[in-house]
Amino acid sequence: MVSVRQVLLLRGISAGRVFRWLLPIWLASLTGCATWWFPSVNVKQQPKDFLHAVERLPGVNTGPRGEKPVASVFIDVSCPFCRDLYADLRPVLPYIRLHWIPIGSPGGKALMILPNGLVKSYHTASTLESSAYLLIAYNGAEALDRAMTGSIAVPTIGAGQEPAVQAAANNYQALWKWKPLGGGVPAGVIALAPPADYVVVHGYKDIEGAILGAALQEKVRIPGYPAHPGWTIMAPEGHVALPQVGVYRTPQRACAALPMRLHGYTTHAYSANPDPTVCRLPGDAKPVAYAVPFVAQENMTDRVAFAQRSGYHSPSTLGR
Repeated sequence: MVSVRQVLLLRGISAGRVFRWLLPIWLASLTGCATWWFPSVNVKQQPKDFLHAVERLPGVNTGPRGEKPVASVFIDVSCPFCRDLYADLRPVLPYIRLHWIPIGSPGGKALMILPNGLVKSYHTASTLESSAYLLIAYNGAEALDRAMTGSIAVPTIGAGQEPAVQAAANNYQALWKWKPLGGGVPAGVIALAPPADYVVVHGYKDIEGAILGAALQEKVRIPGYPAHPGWTIMAPEGHVALPQVGVYRTPQRACAALPMRLHGYTTHAYSANPDPTVCRLPGDAKPVAYAVPFVAQENMTDRVAFAQRSGYHSPSTLGR
């Protein structure tokens, strides 16, 4: 005789998934209404373990189940560049595990990161209830897809669902208070191997490039993309990516092309063995930068021009 557990396993349904389905029903039976619980995250103070704190923020996961997210992405359903980022990544969502963090904007002026990294304000109505709905939807991935590709759903938040509204508001506070997120959307926090651990990326094209690069580095096979990523630079202060210095074939070349005059030096860095992703100056054990995986998503001529306008050195090996 086949047990219920065996039937569920044959259908690919784990015991943990059944528990998550039944927990709200059980709580509702105790309180008389649906009640939701979210992890407690202190958004008022800078977290010591930044990556772990970001990954614990309530959100919607897409991609292969059971895998650790490659990246966490802060989005606002009313932000046009957040929608552009989602549209660009939509074809690869089945291959890459992502954690989407909807921010519950209170309305009024909000900050949007342009593709060139500049910041622009835009006016938005309150997205608290829309973001809260994504957090409590039965199928969060489908709800996210509808919100980012179609009309913005503004459902009625019923009794017992106020914790979802508070969770969305906390996401908004984390975006503003935690350095180096900066308060603008979209913003991506991409997990990396030690010693870099993570990189913070702004601007939807650069977020896309960092996500694809990190996935390829983790040996994720993505149709239409090469087996290996390119490499760019991350500043150790704040873990912020600097793709404007170029994208290179190897981490060694990325380190060698690092414009040291940003740090007051006139020489170039080198990759330290045994870890080629650590960029050091000759005779100095302290890293001045890290090489991080990246897939270039825009015309290199435009990127070189942007780097020159920003005062960065553009070596002749840029993009090689």
